[in-house]
Formats: sequence, C-alpha cells, structure tokens
Amino acid sequence: MGVFTFPLALLLLLILPGLWWVLRSAPPLPRRLSFPAVRLLRGLETARHEARRTPWGVLLLRLTVVALGILVDDGWAAAADWAERRAAALALLDEAAGTGRRVVLLTTAPPADGSPVTATPAVPAATLKPVIQSLSPKPWPVDRGAALAQVPSFPGTAVWMTDGIEDGQGSALAARLHRLGRLVLVDGGKAPAARLLLPPVSTGAAGGWAITVRRAGGPDEMLFVRALDETGHVLTRKALPLPSGHDLGKGSLSLPDELRPQRLDLEGPASVGTVVLLENRPGRVGLVSGTSVQAEVPLVSDLYYLERAFEPLVAMRRGTIEEMLGEDPSGREISMLILADVGRLPAETARRLHSWIDRGGVLVRFAGPTLAGGEDSLLPVRLRLGERTTGGVLTWDQPLSLAPFEAGRPFAGLKVPADVRVSAQVLAEPSAELDTRTWARLTDGTPLVTGAALGQGWMVLIHTTANARWSNLALSGLFVEMMQCLLDLGRSGSAVLTASLPPLELLDAFGRLHATRGVAQPLPGEGESLKPGPHHPPGYYGTPERRRAFNLSDHVRTLTPLLPPAGSQKVHFADIGHPFDLSPWVLVVALMGGIADCVVVRLMGGGFGTGRTMTRGALVLVMALVTMPAAQAQSVPETSEAFALAAALETRLAHVRSFEADVDDIVRLGLKALTRVLAGRTAAVLAEPMTLDIEKDEILFFPLLYWPVIDQPVPLSPAAAAKVEHYLRHGGLIVFDTRDASPWPGAWPGEGRLRALLGPGSLPPLTPLSPDHVVTRSFYLLSDWPGRLAGGPLWGVHEPEGNDHVLPVILGSNDWAGAWAMSSGGRPLLPVLPDGERQREMAYRFGINLVMYALTGNYKADQVHLPAILERLPR
Repeated sequence: MGVFTFPLALLLLLILPGLWWVLRSAPPLPRRLSFPAVRLLRGLETARHEARRTPWGVLLLRLTVVALGILVDDGWAAAADWAERRAAALALLDEAAGTGRRVVLLTTAPPADGSPVTATPAVPAATLKPVIQSLSPKPWPVDRGAALAQVPSFPGTAVWMTDGIEDGQGSALAARLHRLGRLVLVDGGKAPAARLLLPPVSTGAAGGWAITVRRAGGPDEMLFVRALDETGHVLTRKALPLPSGHDLGKGSLSLPDELRPQRLDLEGPASVGTVVLLENRPGRVGLVSGTSVQAEVPLVSDLYYLERAFEPLVAMRRGTIEEMLGEDPSGREISMLILADVGRLPAETARRLHSWIDRGGVLVRFAGPTLAGGEDSLLPVRLRLGERTTGGVLTWDQPLSLAPFEAGRPFAGLKVPADVRVSAQVLAEPSAELDTRTWARLTDGTPLVTGAALGQGWMVLIHTTANARWSNLALSGLFVEMMQCLLDLGRSGSAVLTASLPPLELLDAFGRLHATRGVAQPLPGEGESLKPGPHHPPGYYGTPERRRAFNLSDHVRTLTPLLPPAGSQKVHFADIGHPFDLSPWVLVVALMGGIADCVVVRLMGGGFGTGRTMTRGALVLVMALVTMPAAQAQSVPETSEAFALAAALETRLAHVRSFEADVDDIVRLGLKALTRVLAGRTAAVLAEPMTLDIEKDEILFFPLLYWPVIDQPVPLSPAAAAKVEHYLRHGGLIVFDTRDASPWPGAWPGEGRLRALLGPGSLPPLTPLSPDHVVTRSFYLLSDWPGRLAGGPLWGVHEPEGNDHVLPVILGSNDWAGAWAMSSGGRPLLPVLPDGERQREMAYRFGINLVMYALTGNYKADQVHLPAILERLPR
C-alpha cells in the first residue's frame, strides 16, 4: 500500500483549472521561422517582356484625348449663318465629349462687355456647351489681331469656324494656327454669306437714291432692297441682280417726298451689314432770290450754282418766302431755306421765319449788294454797311484765299482748294461772340461763313455771293461739300456741334433695334472717325427728335474673301455632327456570328441530319435574316401630341407661320386681339390662337387659318400641299393675305405668289367677291372689307362645290391682322390708312364676319335675298 511522502503536494492539483483558463486566454506566442519561398521561383522563364516604348495603339489613344482648340468668328459677318455655325460648334463639343477630349474656346469679336478677346482654359467639352448655346454674334467686326495674341495657348489641333471675310489679320492668324499643327477651316460650303448694303446716295431726282451692295464672291443671285417706314412696313422694293463673278451690285430706289423711310435693308438672311438706318430725312430745300431780273439766266443767276450743288443731294423748290412757309397740301415741308442776296425782311415775314427756325429750320443767306445795303435781325452777326472789295476802303490789293477750316466747326475736315479766291465780302462788326460764330475765314482772318443757333435751328450767313460775281467759290467742288455739311446740320439739330449724342436705340448683329444696353457710350459730336465696337455699336444716337444714324457700312466698305493656307483642311457646317451609324452592321455581324456558332456546335454534336430538308431550312433561315429590311421605330414628339390635344379640345383660330419674325408677330397679336373682340361682341368664345408649321403640324382641328403671304414664299412640299387640299375639301377655310392692298380690279397680282407657294394646279379658279356676298352679312352688314390698308378687292373660289357652297379660300391684300394687332397694354401697334380708327373698327367687324362665316357657313345666306323677299310679301 502506497503512502504519499508529501500529501500536501496534492493540493496543487486544485489550481490546474485556473492554469488551464489562463493559458487559454493568453496562449504563448508562436515561434517565427524564416522560409525564403521565392527561391522556389528561381530558374523559371516567362514569355512576357516589358516594352521599351509606348505601343502605337496606346499612343493613338492618347493622341485622341489631346485638347482641341475651337475658334469661332462671332462678328457681324457671322450672323447670316449663325444657326448653322452654333449647331456645328455644339456637334464638335459632343464629339470631343465622347472621346474625353478637353477643349479650348476662342471667339474673335470683342465681347459686348468691353473686355479683351481671351481664350478659355482647356476644360471638359460638356463645360463649354452652355457657353456656346448662349453665344451670339456681335454687331461689329472681329478683331483677329487680338485673337492672334491668344494663339500660343492653343493646342496643336484647331478648328476655325470662319466667316470667310479677310479683315487684314485673317491670313496671319490662319498661317500661325497651321504652323502649330493641324488646322481645319469650317464654313457654310459656298461663298461667304455676308452682304453689305452701303449708305444710299441721292440721285438728284425727288426721292431718288442710288444704292450699292457688296459681297465676297458667289454665283448668280437676285437681291431685293427694301425701304421701310418706322412701323416696319415696306414702302418700296427693288430687285438688284448680281451676276456670277461680280461682287458689286448697283441700282436705284425712288420714293415720293411724302414717304419717309427710316431704314433700308436686304431681303434674306438678316445681319447688321444688310441694314442702313436713315436719319430724319430732310424735306425740300427752298431757294429764294433777291434779284428777279437775272433769275433765269444761266451762269449769272444767283440760284444757278445752288441748284447744281443741291441737285445730287435733295429735292428743291423755287418761290417766295411766303410760298415756302405757307400751307402746303402735299405735306412737303421745307427743311432748309436759302436766301440769295435778299435784303431787309418785312416784320411779319421775319416773325414767321423766326418761328420756323426755332422749330428746327436752317436759314442760309448769301451776301450781295442788296444785303450789304441794310440791316436785318435774322443774321448770325451784325454787319457793317457796304461790301469790302478790291480797290476800295477796307480793301485788299488782290483776292484772298480761304484759310483751313477749324476743328469743331461744321466744315472741319474739308480740304480747301488752292485756287478758290474771294474778291468781295460783307464784313461783320467786331463783337465778343464773333470768334465762336465764325465757321470759315479768309487768310486775313475775316469771316467768310458765320452761324448761330436759334432754338432748334440755325441761322447761317455766307459773306459772299451765291454766284461768281464776288468769288469763284461757287465754281469749285468745295461749294458742293459745304452745302452738304449745311444740309447735315439741318438733320442733326443745333446741338450737333456742342454735345455728345447718347445711345438711343442700338442694332444687334441681326439688324434688329433694341434699347441701349452693355457698355455703350455717347457718340461725340464729331464721331465720323469712330469705328463700331462694344463702346459704340451701330444704331441711333441722340434724341427721338434729333437723332444720328451710326451704321456699320459707313466704316466697313469692302468685303474680301479669306484665303486658307496651303495644307489646311476645309469642311462645311453640314459635315460636322453626322457620324456614320454602324449599329445596323454590327447587329448583322453579331447575328451571323451567333448563327455560325450554333451551326458549328450542332455539327460537332452530330445533331444535323444529312437530308436536303435540313440544308434547305438552314439556308432559308440565313437568307431571311440577311435580307430582312431595316425597321426603325417612329417616335412621335411630345410637342406634336400636346399641339393636337390643345387644338382639338378647344375651338380656336390659327395662323400659318411665315418664318419672317415681324410678320408672324403681327399676325399672332392680331388674331389674339380679334379673339378678345369676338368674345366681347358675340357668343363665340374661342381659346387662344395658335401658330402652326404647315409642314409639320396637323391643320384639321381649326375652322379658320389665317395665312400671310410673304414676298418670297417657300413652295410647299407635296405632303404639305396634299394636307392643305384635304383640309379645304373637308370644310376648312383659309384666308390668304398678301398685305399689299393691290388695287387692280382685272387681276389679282398676288395670285402669282400664291400659286408659287401652293404649287401648280392646287389653286382653284378665283373671282372677285361682290359687296353683298354672305361673308359681308354673316354678323355685321358691311359693304367693304378694309384692313390696315384699304381698296384691295376680295377674291374667292369661282364656283365652290360641296359644304353648302361655302368658300374654302378667301384671298385679300388689305393686311387685316395689321389693323387688329394690339400691344399688351391694349394700344394699336400699326396705323391704318387712310381713314384712321374708323377704318380699324370696320376691320374688326370684317374679322368677326370671317370667323362667323367659318363657324356657321351660309347660315345668313337668306339676307342676301332679303330685299327681294320683302318685295314679294303682301302689303
């Protein structure tokens, strides 16, 4: 039997559970042994090699993401094709965004805020899309010299959307871009679209102007020059042919003195270069002579040289002062009155002249023996009695020449011929204001021309005769130039020499007048040397009563095509943004690959039989897939659905868009006003009128279409012509309006334009409507159908068939929408001629009759026969 020597040692077994718990919670650290496993890879070989240079595929990919430089000409010459230019720029940005390229943008015209021309940093293409979308052309020339300074920051590839016009720096800019790398020139695909209408020059005939148009090359072209009044209506229109190879076109316009156009422009693509603003057109120049004996003797008459001087400038009229200032039934006011050696004026005549000058007239008096013998209050300075001649008291030994004209005076800038001599003159009394009132001097300092302001007009005295008796001034070209300056003085008013002219209305690049904006500054009184830019845009300066026209074509006189450097690439706007769609071909390849894969798998698995049936079936399947015609889903724009819903759910009028903004605006406002008047006077409450595109929109929803016919209508497509014919056959009514008040009763001159619009054979035979037609009885009892104009006949289909014999077409020329049009404040927009507001009321009544005729047809046809019916009733 065993005995424990140390029985107390067994007590240590009691701590084993605790030790086990401690070891479990904190195990001993593992032992670290180094094992170089990489040695196992020693001696292995691999076929992968590290390239010493960038592979060509990677290099090509990196080249495609290099930044792209885009230059955009955004001066006045780019306005004619601005929509295509901006669309091409956006397409370039889309392509650059697809490849991840960064883009640098540089516009070449000085910005409207007056800041310098600068290039943007290289940014993602998507960042520049809002910039391009908000970009608009400027109404002044480009500054390619400033753009040339920005070229060093450009990448090696540049796309230049050029206007095609050389400005003196274009060739240098193109050569610099070409030296940096690849240069792509983008244009409209033909000769530059810019046209330049130069300021007109008087032909000497009453209301006659010589007109000149420039272009930078192009094919045969027919341009049309228009004269417009202050309301934007065409007063006259002149064709101007430009044969191929000719860059200069010349023609003439003629207008009666009663019509005063405010602007000339060219039809077609609008730009500030095709617009010439006219100042307050001067009336006639009145000529009065103080010596009637010599009045009709050439070379001796006081008025002979004056008539020759003013003949190319303005219309003239001879007579007495009383006749000039009397009542003139033709309304041809006298803006300048010239008195040749007329002495002291009667008190009543002087009073009337004083009032006329105070209202803006210019009185020009020439000296002579009669004037030298007396005093007069209507002179700019006081005169000494008697004239100063060679060989007498206060004389000189020999005739004197003219001193150079001083700056700040009306004749500043004119060159004095060396052969002009003055042998006699009337002298002015010395006074404190004599120096400031002297506009021209002889070489001895004595005044030759003096002038002073009186109210809004001027009094001018030429201290020598109007003929060659006292000087040979009237025989020189300087005489004509001096008369031109005095004529301009009458247009500009008395403040022209002393004050700057604030901006009144400014032109944008599309030739539209707007209120002043931006950093435009006043035009100095002598602003002829200024060039159009952000600080002096083209437009009107001054006040509504006395305004000066500042035209682009006064300072840009020529158009020269830009020649691209050799080696540059040239593309057109239409070539950008139209990539070749590979998706159908990729789909075909994918299908063929799938079919081939199925065939191989079946062959390897032995699944195909050997009979002809399987072979033929496979062949038919393959051929069916290959020859399957392409099909694309037809998407209906949301706008078309919204248009149809709005037109169908409520009855409303509509007009066909002519795509001439001024015409469409007037027609839209006219129909809106007619709809309001219709609701106030009848039970017909119509919804807001709509504007429709005859090529795209459905027209069956509308009971009446108002269709303004412009001067150069675009012919309808066959689909649109068929749509119009279907509309007319199913009860629709179209009112065509040529807006020219054609007076001829035997034929309607607008019919040719209408047939050109609708196409041959689409217009039924027409006949003038009688004053007792149903359309004049449908609501109001009318005997005429005036609009903004009056006198034009009303035409309709000769014998309408179907639809209860209701006319499907009504044609006229009185511009009814122009008479209906109202502003948002309820004021008429255009004047009506000749009967004013009474005529406007009759135009509204005729418009109501048109709408009621379209809605009710021949409902009131019995009123045409009412007199005969009443006669048959028993008394």
